[in-house]
Amino acid sequence: MILPSNHPLTDMIAMFVHLKMLHASPQFLTTSLRERFWPLRVRNLARKTVHSCLQCFRCRPTSLQQIMGDLPMERVSPALPFVRTGVDLCGPIAYRYPHRKSQPLKGYVVIFVCMVVKAVHIDLVTDLTTDAFIAALRRFIARRAQQFKDQAWQGDITRKCSDEGIEFKFIPPRSPNFGGLWEAAVKSFKNHLRPTMGNALLTYEQLTTLLTQIESCMNSRPLTQLSTDPAYLDVLTPGHFLRFLPWPNHPWKRFQSTS
Repeated sequence: MILPSNHPLTDMIAMFVHLKMLHASPQFLTTSLRERFWPLRVRNLARKTVHSCLQCFRCRPTSLQQIMGDLPMERVSPALPFVRTGVDLCGPIAYRYPHRKSQPLKGYVVIFVCMVVKAVHIDLVTDLTTDAFIAALRRFIARRAQQFKDQAWQGDITRKCSDEGIEFKFIPPRSPNFGGLWEAAVKSFKNHLRPTMGNALLTYEQLTTLLTQIESCMNSRPLTQLSTDPAYLDVLTPGHFLRFLPWPNHPWKRFQSTS
């Protein structure tokens, strides 16, 4: 359905999709809108919708941007998803157990990002110990089939992962510019998490569910420039490399299932 560019209904539909996709970026919002509608001047509409969202404005302050360096060999060499993977932990994030008088607990989010197709895998860990990271790494290997400053910790992790055929390459301490890919994944993750979660204290099950939904949204992001041809509505996403289909988390799925 073709929608006019300056109409209240068009603005309401765009804001609905923006909130449904957990405060999607302008390009992701454009892709989701074109699943069902064809708004005129859709890029301007997407930018206006994101900029008018109060939650997004509060959670995305202007910061200093680092200059991007040359891409490493792992980024430009073809490989299957998650064969070459970057990993980072962010947090802490407060959560609680579903008991009525349970106290807030501190957790961390571990993000694995494929260095070739930018697919992500998000998991929740309870602390920053070696055992917690090893457990998250084993869950990642099982599902995807395929304090780092401390030298003793690095050696412990490397020894435990040698049986899995994993080779670790650690970046220097306090050098986020060496890990631009996973730092960008953490930024995208926070752009979804902060406006959606706000100041709410979620239970463990609610938080893990939200993390899984954010993972699905991030795996639905377009990897290429969107086409202006109405006959070509599909767009390449990381989900295509994981399941050879678009990721199933888009706002029109329930409309398609009932048609």
